[in-house]
Amino acid sequence: MKIKKPHPKRLVPPPFAIKALIENLSNCTESEIPEIVNACHEWPYPKSDLYNWIPVLNRFDGILETVVERCGVKGIQKRPFTSEEKPVLLAILKLSRLLWDNCNNRNLYNSFEHLTDLLQTTDSDVLDATLKLLLKPAQRVGNQRSLRATFLTAQDRLLTLAQHWATTEHVSLTELASPNFEISEESTSLHYQFYRISLSPQTAQLSSSVSGDAGTSSTAVKDGNGTDGLVSISAPNLPSTGKSEADLYEELKETNHIPQEHHFRLFHKIRVAMGLSDPAMRHKLLILRILAIAVVVNLIGEDVAQTKIFLYEPDLIQKLADLLHSDSERSQTNRSTYELETAALYALDNISRYRGKLGEVLTTVNASATHGILMFIVRRVITKLDSEVMEFPQEYLDSLFNYIAYVITTQSGGNMVITAGIISALTLALEKPPSHHMKNVTRIVGILDSITYGFSNSFNYFANANGLDTLISRIKDEVVLCLEVGGVGKDAMAIDDEYPTGVSDLPHEHTAYLRSMLKFVLHLMQTSGRADRMRNLIDSSVASSILNIFKHAQLFGANVFGLAVNIMSTFIHNEPTCLSILQEAKLPHAFLGAVTSNIPVSTEVISSLPNAFGAICLNQQGLAAFNEAKPMDKFFETFISDEHLLTMQDNDFPHLIGTSIDELIRHHPTLKDDILKSIIAMLNRIVENSLVLSPEGGELCCLQVGQAGEVKTEDEKEKEKADTSRRETKVGGSVDVAARFLEGLFQNVAHCKDFVKMDGTQILIKMVSLPALPFDFVSSDSAYALTYLFRMMIELSTAQVVSVITKELHQVFRASMDLLSTNEESSLFAQYIDLLESDSDRIQRGNHALHTMRTLHIFVRLLTDVYCSHMTPHRIAPAIGQAFTGSLGDELLPMFGQLHRFCVLEQILLKQSVPKAWYQHKKRDKGSEKNSGTANETTGEISAPTENAVSDTEASMPAPHVDEQSTGEDPLDSGDRRIKNTRLYKGLLTDIPSALVTLFEGKSIDTVIHTVSSTTLSTRRHN
Repeated sequence: MKIKKPHPKRLVPPPFAIKALIENLSNCTESEIPEIVNACHEWPYPKSDLYNWIPVLNRFDGILETVVERCGVKGIQKRPFTSEEKPVLLAILKLSRLLWDNCNNRNLYNSFEHLTDLLQTTDSDVLDATLKLLLKPAQRVGNQRSLRATFLTAQDRLLTLAQHWATTEHVSLTELASPNFEISEESTSLHYQFYRISLSPQTAQLSSSVSGDAGTSSTAVKDGNGTDGLVSISAPNLPSTGKSEADLYEELKETNHIPQEHHFRLFHKIRVAMGLSDPAMRHKLLILRILAIAVVVNLIGEDVAQTKIFLYEPDLIQKLADLLHSDSERSQTNRSTYELETAALYALDNISRYRGKLGEVLTTVNASATHGILMFIVRRVITKLDSEVMEFPQEYLDSLFNYIAYVITTQSGGNMVITAGIISALTLALEKPPSHHMKNVTRIVGILDSITYGFSNSFNYFANANGLDTLISRIKDEVVLCLEVGGVGKDAMAIDDEYPTGVSDLPHEHTAYLRSMLKFVLHLMQTSGRADRMRNLIDSSVASSILNIFKHAQLFGANVFGLAVNIMSTFIHNEPTCLSILQEAKLPHAFLGAVTSNIPVSTEVISSLPNAFGAICLNQQGLAAFNEAKPMDKFFETFISDEHLLTMQDNDFPHLIGTSIDELIRHHPTLKDDILKSIIAMLNRIVENSLVLSPEGGELCCLQVGQAGEVKTEDEKEKEKADTSRRETKVGGSVDVAARFLEGLFQNVAHCKDFVKMDGTQILIKMVSLPALPFDFVSSDSAYALTYLFRMMIELSTAQVVSVITKELHQVFRASMDLLSTNEESSLFAQYIDLLESDSDRIQRGNHALHTMRTLHIFVRLLTDVYCSHMTPHRIAPAIGQAFTGSLGDELLPMFGQLHRFCVLEQILLKQSVPKAWYQHKKRDKGSEKNSGTANETTGEISAPTENAVSDTEASMPAPHVDEQSTGEDPLDSGDRRIKNTRLYKGLLTDIPSALVTLFEGKSIDTVIHTVSSTTLSTRRHN
């Protein structure tokens, strides 16, 4: 099934290499797919996002669907794959498996129905590739429950593939894998039993039609020869018949009237009996069975596995472990034995995830023994890593490292392998440069990092194996190598020289290797109890390596730069006296230079900077250097950069940055004024940039304009949607990130008070009335963040903040009085619904009216939300009411009524003036809070207008007369500009009265009316 989920608005674009690969796979012919896929055998790219691969996956889904239907794989495969189909099918399965290993958002994958059908194929190579692909999503069933229903159909077929071969009951898997093992005639015979139940004529006819569609025979007995009860099928020595598997299956199926639910089991029995006599096919069938076991144990519970699998083969785990320790001869050209060991490692890995089987698996592989099976394999692999031609297939190494990675996540398994000496064995892989096997050594570094970070007693083993010195030496060599690859030069390790930025990007394998080693060092420094052993690290080459990373930050990239920043900060915070040593090495100087030059696009880098700023300011020299460089201005530029915003708009990241800046100010109070000034400057830049972007608003904040007789294609409509998402990110994204950042910063009351004193409230007021904001801004997360921010400021400086809001609202009302004072008998906005490019005057007036109404909408919603929510403290209500006293209050309250009256009347007139199809909206979920049309009293969120909402006043009035022509169905689709313009105005006219009613009925309005009445009465008495 094709993926129909739209791209998220904040999707980060893929790197150039991945983008080119996606375009090639999307546009090439089917015959070119295998060549393109085989070129990226080991995935030499950074981690990607499956959203970027939707066009490729949808194309693959279509190819799979076509092949499955063409070859009749809905049942037992009828026609073999052609020489053109099979390579394409294998390439699709291979790339899909690579994407599962190297992409995020893997839950998007949606071709499971075709994979389930491919389990019925007669081609062993395709079945092998299908099982290996299914292994990846099967491991996620526990975390993604939606996959359970997806695998229900496949589960029975997988159990059939994984079932014990009864004719080889007393034969070990090692013996079956041996090409010299002689199979008895009994093992090549077929013995199958099933229970037949006859159906009624009506049910038989229905079953026949259904099974006929599926390409199989009916489950009913048509000739009357079949009887109910147990049916036994026996066929001795199948290979001697000279018939193919498919012919034998069809013959036995028709002769014995096999029900449809037994077709796959019967065919697999025939396939096993036919293949056991051939050593090559027997070896392949054994691999398929073990892979099926690895997949199915992820889909069923331990109790079900005990009944279905281990009850018939209680020594299965021991048999699988024996395969790993096989003494069979191997060669570089024939790697079939490694394929079998790979499948065995997959099976042991997944079986050990059963809580009751973990101990048995660890004991069977002798995980605690120095010369056990597991350590034997590890040492054998490590000794071959420095060879130019790797003896082991990459898939074998991946399965081994995945198994070890899981073992060390368990307490018992981790302690066992540490005792066995796995740390010293893996440390040997770091002693030589990984020139040919960098990916595997990177995995080994990650495993060492996990062991030493998760087990307190492991560091002594690592240090005794000279691992720390080896790790530091490898970091130094890799930094030098990266500089040479980047075109910097061999003398780059000299500290006192300056070097130009590298002219080329580093290969991903180099940055991944360097990043894994730096992360390892950082974890060693952050773990408690190791300060004494890590104290001398400052005198090593780590400082000079980090210096070169800072000096060439653009070459090394965001991931490496962020880790280098964290290591420097940890150095200083663990031992503040070492700051002077780092300053002599010019490390803080290089760091400040890199930050003021360019901040990489990475949340890891941005989140590490406040901590690093605080570290280098711990002495007077560092504080002076910080004040001279002024990096905070550059830091806050990330809040207005389109590239940085894409990475900052998820989760609570801006809030965490705000708390980090709060901590920086508390530790270094002398920086407070400069930081607040930088924040004010950043907010002003957001306002200025939004004003510049306003002409690009399109349907977000302007009326739609077209040409007479214009008809847009589907491609043009999709392009408009994509442009809309990007524009929303530019404007609303900056406002949202800035508001959530201030929310985190203002957790400290003192910062909020100082912000208000620096006239920060006026800037926030400008942000909520920007012309580039979308018309439905009040329903966005940005509006909620700003509202919450205003509520926080009102609690601290009520009079000052409310005064700014009411004065700005008063100015907006005065500027809009010409619009609100209109007393036309026809709709004022109806003339702006159908706009052509030649109507420049009407376009200007229509957009002005739209912007005016949207600004009033935002202010009314803001006032309602901070004024009438239960989250507003009772002690603040009287203070808020004071803002409506005097001459300003006497003018504002009537203006509210005038706005309400104008919206209700204009809504009725607009409804009369346009066709019914233009005015009506598609219904939404009534339970959605965002469509409630009222302010959410629980959260204080500003809600969007309901598409069918009608104000209380309008609902109480009689329905207006509309002629038959206007109420007829309009053939235009919902994307027509006239419908969009109608809905823009209708949304505003509907929601503003609803917000005003909430304001009028709010508990705080009583205080306002009482205050205003008392003031007026007192004034009259005085006069």
